[in-house]
Amino acid sequence: MTEQQVTYTRRPGAFTVRGHELTALGEELRPGDEAPDAVLAGKGFVPAPVRISDYRGRVLILSCVPSLDTPTCDRETRHWEGERRALGGDIEMLTVSVDLVFAQARWCGAAEVTHQTASAYMNPRFGIDYGILLEENRLLGRAVFVIDREGRIRHAQYVREIAEEPDYAPVLAGVDTDVREIELEVFSAEATDPSERIYRLTREVLEFHRAAAPLLEPLHRLAANRFAMVAPSLQEYFRDVLDHLHRVVDEINDQTALLSSMLDAHLARVTQAQTEVTLRQNEDVRKISAWAAILAVPTMIAGIYGMNFEHMPELTWKFGYPLVLGVIVAACFGVYRLFRRSGWI
Repeated sequence: MTEQQVTYTRRPGAFTVRGHELTALGEELRPGDEAPDAVLAGKGFVPAPVRISDYRGRVLILSCVPSLDTPTCDRETRHWEGERRALGGDIEMLTVSVDLVFAQARWCGAAEVTHQTASAYMNPRFGIDYGILLEENRLLGRAVFVIDREGRIRHAQYVREIAEEPDYAPVLAGVDTDVREIELEVFSAEATDPSERIYRLTREVLEFHRAAAPLLEPLHRLAANRFAMVAPSLQEYFRDVLDHLHRVVDEINDQTALLSSMLDAHLARVTQAQTEVTLRQNEDVRKISAWAAILAVPTMIAGIYGMNFEHMPELTWKFGYPLVLGVIVAACFGVYRLFRRSGWI
């Protein structure tokens, strides 16, 4: 123990559980740091290795929890499962605890959670590298990391009170960032197609709305003290939570409306671009048709004299050849003027 205290940074009070302070081993990671690689235990009697580096090239949400059998970890992991399904295949999800792999498999089956879970019970170094290994019980503290395609930490959240869920507001902030990026992409001069990203982000925002909006009514009733079991002194706290929830729901509604407007604007731009292409194609067809008509005049006249009739008096006439050339030039010029006047050329 003494060697570990010397080797690893101790952070007393880094986590708490119902008021009792806990000590974490290892340094906190910050955005911009390279995500430490680790080998974790996956599914199977002989656990299949799960490496953090296996997710290079994809965005990874790494959720670390003490145990899936606790109510808070249960709710959090179910929440991330819903987020993963809403995000589709662009985001990978990995939940890590120190439960045995058999317990993880049993819980995932009962909760219908399909995203990857792994155990760090064979590798305490993982908890130390991520600054979440609890000295008192060797469990993991609650934390959420977002690791980008290059393997760097983009977001790190250490939940000090282990009995509480993470703050999902930073996820909303990330959604807002995506909305702004799409808005710039829609109105950019570059030829891009953000429609798929708009649809995916719309599904994510709707998932947030389905999770947050149903809480308004019960929180309103709690804040209004409609329950005898709720002490009047708690009303102020419930009103504060209700105000925060109203702001979140309003922000979600604004983002939904903005995404809908951006999709309409993108479709309008696509339609306009297609119309412009069609008009250019029609203009090209008119020009080609006009020049083909002009070239048809000398072709027709030359075709007549190429039929080699025996009796063609103008062939022996002194001015026959110049007259035919003059007729060809005059006819071509006349047809050219006609198409020019009509705007085809």
